[in-house]
Amino acid sequence: TDSFAPKALTAIIKHASSSLNAALDNISLYGARLNVTTDDTVSVDFRTGQKLSNLKLLYQNTSIYEGAAVVRYSDVHENKITIGVEVSGGQVDLATLYRLSDRYNFAERWDKVSQPCDMSLFPQSIVYQVLETSSYLGQCRDFFNKEEQAICHQDLPTREQTEKSYIEQAWPSFIKEMNKFTQAMDAAYNELDASSHSLFRTFCQQHMLDFFLSSPAMSRAYSKPLGYAGDYEMMNNFYRNHNFGESIFSKLCNLYSMNLEASQAIVNRVHYMKERILALFGSLPNGRRVRVLSVGSGPAEEINLLLQENPSIGERLEVMLLDQDEHAIRYCERYLCPLMEKEKVRFRIIKESIGRVLVKKHLPERLGEIDLIYSAGLFDYLNDKTFVSFAQVLYDSVAPGGELVIGNFNCENSSRGVMEFLLEWYLNHRSSEELSMMGQKLSPLPKKIEIQHESTNVNLFLSIVK
Repeated sequence: TDSFAPKALTAIIKHASSSLNAALDNISLYGARLNVTTDDTVSVDFRTGQKLSNLKLLYQNTSIYEGAAVVRYSDVHENKITIGVEVSGGQVDLATLYRLSDRYNFAERWDKVSQPCDMSLFPQSIVYQVLETSSYLGQCRDFFNKEEQAICHQDLPTREQTEKSYIEQAWPSFIKEMNKFTQAMDAAYNELDASSHSLFRTFCQQHMLDFFLSSPAMSRAYSKPLGYAGDYEMMNNFYRNHNFGESIFSKLCNLYSMNLEASQAIVNRVHYMKERILALFGSLPNGRRVRVLSVGSGPAEEINLLLQENPSIGERLEVMLLDQDEHAIRYCERYLCPLMEKEKVRFRIIKESIGRVLVKKHLPERLGEIDLIYSAGLFDYLNDKTFVSFAQVLYDSVAPGGELVIGNFNCENSSRGVMEFLLEWYLNHRSSEELSMMGQKLSPLPKKIEIQHESTNVNLFLSIVK
């Protein structure tokens, strides 16, 4: 963008209930880099994978893009936030941008804008698999639509039983074909140059997205109604009965999404966290409450399972749930709080953003020393700098001998291609070595740092003993 007048490229971001102005210092057909300057940057949170419902890019006050976008990365430095965004509501109107700029001639403008999808950029085996899966899903949808019409005269219980039988019979061959697609997406992510990802994503979505959006879970992940894919209700989709949807075909697609390794890992981490909490009752003195804090708690399913299976521990348990999402908090108040009251759990629900926690650093004074602080699915939305800063604030609140546990998706995630190319669900994946290095940056130096994982090895856990 050096050939454009710097002050002529601007952006307006609709973020939460506010409108933010930004300057652009890099722009392409599919995205831009924005610099947001505010008086209080920490009150504004941008997470990797977060959906911006409305982004307006301007050149000389003329709109060159208006629509949704997804945050690919963010960085905070003093009073400036830098975010990289990928547009998801079409393309940036570079033709208008170049036409308005007197430094570009026609040939240069045409060369920049005319970027046909060169399929030779992609391994042909992967292209073939995408097209084959698209054809297969089209045939499946047509077949099951006809089957449903044939049984529409049946009474509801009989029809439901028939549909269940059809799904059970179709599932083995369906998942076998879909696993080939998952493997192709994994290969594409690992083999393609990062600069080709946007183009390949467009190709995949053109051929596959219509089928996948019939799945309630994948539809929510893609549409991001609360601004990011992994919201509290998306988590509930993993915990509930997976066999749901408006048709037999949509139920099969939903079952496929729940069969991905990443989906299994999310379910597994609930049980992992439940067991970590339960283990405290055998290691701490009798007569005092076990104090735990869940950060980015969502629906807090691990607490629900813990109390359903071990109601007698309620009198010795103190639970604090911290989340910035009002919807998640209301869900816990409606469904989890009555159970905690019944089992005599001492509990507290805190609505707070990461930015506010970082600037105020008031958790130790506000909550006291805590035996176990854990965050299952928040830190893989944070960049490295924010990861360490936020981990330090939480670590300061851990009691001596207590533990901080941070969940993060492993770099070895076979579902990453499906997540990013189809659902635009972006996370900061990290290896065991990278997570261990994060823990070593905390002060005072932890007594023990260990990397653990659930059974799929997709979700890693950085365990830090103070």
